[in-house]
Amino acid sequence: MFDRDGGLKVDLNGAKRLFFVARPSGETFPLTRKNLNGKDVWLAETPGGVCFRVAALRQTAGFEKSLRAQTFEKKSAILANFTSDSAVAKELASLDFEVHSVDSDIPDKKAFENLVLRSKGKTVLLLSHIKGTKVIADNPKGGAPLFEMEVQEVRDLSKRAGCTTIHFGCGSSDAGAPIGIAEKDVNPLRVIEAIKRAVPESKNHRDLLEKMATPNQTIIIESKDAIELPRFELFAAVDSKDASAQKFEPAFTVEVMGSQTA
Repeated sequence: MFDRDGGLKVDLNGAKRLFFVARPSGETFPLTRKNLNGKDVWLAETPGGVCFRVAALRQTAGFEKSLRAQTFEKKSAILANFTSDSAVAKELASLDFEVHSVDSDIPDKKAFENLVLRSKGKTVLLLSHIKGTKVIADNPKGGAPLFEMEVQEVRDLSKRAGCTTIHFGCGSSDAGAPIGIAEKDVNPLRVIEAIKRAVPESKNHRDLLEKMATPNQTIIIESKDAIELPRFELFAAVDSKDASAQKFEPAFTVEVMGSQTA
């Protein structure tokens, strides 16, 4: 149905709008086509602007539901800063929740691993550079990085610890982050502004992500670790622009553990 990058592999001529409809809840998300880093991809988007890459549709329905079920409060947030930018450090000093940084108490890989492993039930906000599929921990003194970690390694570590890690690195979604940013030119100061706005006001993970999403900061969820994977359908909407007044014509039916069918 979709290729690895989210491109449609079938012809949907005549379908003016597409919606992703989760069953049995009936919650509807419009599918939008966006150009990210030079590639046209289809994304399912919540009203708050958080996106799901449609190449991972079999995980999307259950994971989106689990986001709302995961409660969040400011005291459960931990920010890990892997950058050595002085302007970033100045902004982080004004945050009133737990912050750790490479220029203070994350001097090496082991320190970060220990931080994550003691964060059960918490949300780790990881601010870093991305190189290929690795997160890079800057050296405050310059020169070679303090350490590097594969995004998959961070993912496995978070799963082992029982915490959620959100990657705020340029192109972290393409690097394999379960929750990351699509754009490859992310301004870390704008990320911190979004975090300042979102953390105090959010009551669950969906709130948190929607408040951090901006037109220039596309947050993409692509998880293989969904808690619940119900049967769901993708519909082509042919006429009205109003999804609630729409007659939906089934375009695809997808069984979670079965094959995709047109």
